[in-house]
Amino acid sequence: MTTSDSDNADEPGPFDGWMNAEQAARYSGYSPQTIRRLCTRKLLRHARTGMNGQYRFRREWIDEYMLARTTEPKTIVIPPPRQRGIGVEHLKSASQRLKDLAKSLDAMEVKDRYS
Repeated sequence: MTTSDSDNADEPGPFDGWMNAEQAARYSGYSPQTIRRLCTRKLLRHARTGMNGQYRFRREWIDEYMLARTTEPKTIVIPPPRQRGIGVEHLKSASQRLKDLAKSLDAMEVKDRYS
């Protein structure tokens, strides 16, 4: 007898409840070392357990941190072409190439290494 997905809806997933640093790293995409560093700098909400003080996290706490670090995409302003020196058609094609570049940059996901 097989169970459907709706039967398992109430079962906890791998990132439900409390997570340790390794699980939090896997969930967030950061390394475990970065997760611990964020805790020591008091940038990421966490709890400490036991005598050795291991870090524990809730998914909501990691989501809060990641949302707070999210920035709005930047827009590229293309100035109107000047009509002296270079032909207008050349400037229009360059302008189109810049617009295409801006679209491709918007489509890419770029992680900020220094966040």
